Amino acid sequence: MTTNDAELPPLFRAVKGSRAGSIQPVACALTVEPTGSLPVATVRVSWSPLMAARLRGLARLAADSGEPEGRSLPYASLRAALQAQIPEAVLLARDLGAPWKREEGFPFLDAEAVPGGARDTVALAASALRTWMTMALRPWAERVGIDEEMIEAVHALATPADAFAAETLEVDLGERLREQGGFDRVKHGILQVVARRLEGRELFDGLGPVHRIVRASSSANEVSFQTWPATASTGGLYSMVATLSVESRPYLATPVVTVHASRRRWYDAVPDAKKLRRLRTLSGTVMGRAGAPVAVDFTTPVRRGVPEEPFSPSFMIQALNVRQDLAADLAGMVSAQGARGVFVGIPYSPQLGGSHPVGGGATTRDLLDLFDAVTCLLAADGFRPLAVREVVVKERVPKRAEDQHKAFQADMMIADVAISLGRNHLDGEALEDACRRLMTGGEVPDLKPEVALKARGVLEGIRAANRDRIRRAFGGTRPVVALIARTEREREVMRSCVAGLFGHAVEIVEHQLPTGVHGARADLPMAAGKAAERFAARVGAWQALASDMARAHGGCHALVQATDWYDRRKDDPVNKLAGRYALASAADANVQYLRPPEAGWRGLANYLHRIQAGVYDLLFGHSGLVSEVSSLLKGFFPSEADRPRAIVGISVVTQARLRYGAGGGRVCLATRIDAATGRTTARVGWYDGRMLWTETWEPFFEAMKRIASPEVTASLGDGRNVERDSFQKFVRTVIDDSALAGDRPLVLIDSTSAASLWPWLTDREIGDAVTIGGERVDMASRWPGTRIVRVRTGRAGRVVERKTSRYERVDGATGEATGEFVDRYCPSITARAIRLSDALAGRGVH
Repeated sequence: MTTNDAELPPLFRAVKGSRAGSIQPVACALTVEPTGSLPVATVRVSWSPLMAARLRGLARLAADSGEPEGRSLPYASLRAALQAQIPEAVLLARDLGAPWKREEGFPFLDAEAVPGGARDTVALAASALRTWMTMALRPWAERVGIDEEMIEAVHALATPADAFAAETLEVDLGERLREQGGFDRVKHGILQVVARRLEGRELFDGLGPVHRIVRASSSANEVSFQTWPATASTGGLYSMVATLSVESRPYLATPVVTVHASRRRWYDAVPDAKKLRRLRTLSGTVMGRAGAPVAVDFTTPVRRGVPEEPFSPSFMIQALNVRQDLAADLAGMVSAQGARGVFVGIPYSPQLGGSHPVGGGATTRDLLDLFDAVTCLLAADGFRPLAVREVVVKERVPKRAEDQHKAFQADMMIADVAISLGRNHLDGEALEDACRRLMTGGEVPDLKPEVALKARGVLEGIRAANRDRIRRAFGGTRPVVALIARTEREREVMRSCVAGLFGHAVEIVEHQLPTGVHGARADLPMAAGKAAERFAARVGAWQALASDMARAHGGCHALVQATDWYDRRKDDPVNKLAGRYALASAADANVQYLRPPEAGWRGLANYLHRIQAGVYDLLFGHSGLVSEVSSLLKGFFPSEADRPRAIVGISVVTQARLRYGAGGGRVCLATRIDAATGRTTARVGWYDGRMLWTETWEPFFEAMKRIASPEVTASLGDGRNVERDSFQKFVRTVIDDSALAGDRPLVLIDSTSAASLWPWLTDREIGDAVTIGGERVDMASRWPGTRIVRVRTGRAGRVVERKTSRYERVDGATGEATGEFVDRYCPSITARAIRLSDALAGRGVH
C-alpha cells in the first residue's frame, strides 16, 4: 500500500457539461462523389469457348463415373490458385463462371491493369491454371477414372491464347457516377480504387502496412485488409482487419462505402489432435513481408485429428511468392510466428475449445481511428464522410405495460419452498430446511427471514407476469412441462423451481431419464459404431418414453436435465441431438436441455438462473412470445381507424444441414403478432411440386415443429425463377389474407434473405409502386391500410459518437481545483436516431 503522498497518482474530476458540447454523431460510411476524372483500368477475363467446352466434357465424364468425387470439379483449389497468383485481382467469382455447367460464358476475373503491362494478367492466370491441373486436376481425374488422353487435351489448352478471352476496360468512374450509371456498373470500379489506395498502407496506428484479401465471390461487394500479426501484452497473436463494402441505399443517388473493424486471433501452434478430431479440413493463412501485400487463405485435409501438409496449388504459389521454406512442415511454419518474414497462421476458433489471451472484436476507438485513416487516404478521389444529422425526438416513447424480467434469486426460491412445506412462520429453521432440500452439499448460509420474505414478494410479481405471458402465448390452453432427469431428487428441485416461476399456470409432469441415452461413449451401446449408428441407438433408447409421453401429453414442452461429464469423460456428442430428435419426432415435444446444479450455495444460485433461462426459452422463446406491443401501436398510430391490428413478419428461413439428420434447404415463414393479445402465430410455405402453405395461422411452436417434420420439404423449387415465383405467391397470400381479415397490418419483410426472390425489395425498385409477380399492386385498394417496411441487416455502417471529455486536476489533500485541465478522447456507441442529410435524393417516397 502506498503511504507517501508524493507517490500517489494525480487526481482529476470531470468538468460538468464538457462532454455534451463535444458530441458528434458519425456514420462510419463514405459517399463516392468525385468532382473530376477518376480513371479506372481493368482487365476482364473470361473462359475461351474451347476451354469451357473441354471442361464441360470433363464434368460429364466425371458425373457418369458414379464416383462421389465426380459430382464436381475441384475448382475451389483453382480459385485459390488464381487468387494467390494474381494479387491485382479485385473480383474473383466463387464458381469461376462454372464453365463446366453452362454454355453461356461471362467474366469471372477482374484485375487492375498494371501500368506499362509490367504484369500480364492472362499469362499469370494461365500459369495458375497449369499448376492447378498438375497438382489437383490430374489426381482427381485418376480417382474418378477419366482417361489420361482427355486430361492431356485439356492441359494442352492451358496457354494464355487458348484458355482465356480478355478485354481491357478503361472507364472514367467519376463520369459514370455523375451519370448515376447503376450500382452494378460502378461497384467494381469503386472497389478497385479502394484496393489501389489502401493496399500496403497503415490503417491501424502502429501495426504497419495492411495485406489485402482478394474477394471470393462475383456477387461480393467488399474488400478486406489485415495487418501483420502483432503480439498483445497478454502474449497472444492477433491481426486487425478492415473491411470496406460498397452498398446502395434507396434514398441516396450514389453508392456508399461502409467501414468495419474486427480482430483476427491466431493460434501459436497447430491445435492438438483432440481438438481437431471432428474436423475434416483446417483453414489457415499465408502472408509475407516480401512480394505483393496480399494474404492468401488455404485449407488442408485433417485425418484423425492430424492436418496434412498444405501442398495445395494456392499454398504453393503463395509460398513461392513470399519465399517460404518448403522443407518445413506445417507445425514448424505455424510455430515460427512470422519470425523469418513469412507468416503461416491458423485462426483461433472458439468451436475448438479453450480460450485465447487476446479478446475478440474491435473497440469503438479502433473503428473510429480506422474510419479517419480511410477517409484521409481516399479523400483525393472524392470519398467524403456520409453527412448525417441527429433526429431530435420530441415525443416521448409510449410506456409499455410492465413486464417482469427480474432474475430468479436463491432467497426467493428458499422462501417459496419453505412456505410450500406448510410452515406457519418463516423463521430460520424453515429456511434451513428449504435450503437442504434444494442444495447439493455445502454449508447452508445464514438467511434472514425478513430478507427472504421480501424476496418472495418479488417472486410473486414475477409469477403474476409469467401467468400473463402464458395467457398471451397459449391462450386458454394450459401448457404441459415435462421434467426429465436421472433421480427423483433432481426432478423434485426442478419441480420446485418451475412451480415457483409459474404457479398453477402450467401443468408439471415428471419422467425418469431412460438408461442408455446419456453417458460417455464407451459406456453406451454401439460404442465402436460410427456417429450415425450411435445416434440411431440413442434414438431407440428414447422410444419407449417418447411413446408414453405422446399418449399421455403429446405436444408438451420437455426440459431434460443431463450432465456433460461422466467420471471425467465427456458426454457422447450424438446424445443431445438424438434426445431432441426422438422427443420431437415421437412425442411431438419441443425440447430444452439443462445441466444439473453444482454443489453449494453458489451452485444453487447459478442453477436458478440457468433453469429460469431454460424454461423461458422452452415456453416463450419456442412460442415466439414478444413483449406487449399494443401501447406502442397506440402511441405511434393515434387514430384507431388507421392503427394496425397486427404486425406481420415475412422471411426466408435457411435450414442448416444436420450432421445426423436431414439435408438443408429454405422455407418461407410468416409470423403474426396480434396487437390486442400479443399472441404470436405463424404460417409456413414450402415447395413440393408446387408452392404449398399452411392455410391458417397456427401457434408459433407448432409452426417450428412443422418445419422440422418430414411433411415439409425444405425447398422453394428448382432454379431461381421458380424460387422467385414461390416466394412472391407466399407473400401475396399472406398479405391478401391479412388485409381481408381487416388487420391493416404493419408488414416487416426481411430483405437480407429475400431481396433476390422479390426484385421490388431491392434498392432500385423499392421506392416505386409495389410489383409482385408480373403485376403492379395498388396497395390502397387491394391491401387497404397495409404498411410495408423493408428490414435489412448487416449492410449499414455503425453510428458512433465522437466526443471528448475534459477533466480538471484537484489537490489530493484539500480537494481544491488546481486549474490544470486534461482532455480525454473517448468515442462510444449509443442508441441514436439519425437522418441522412440528402435522404430525399433517391427515387420514390421513403
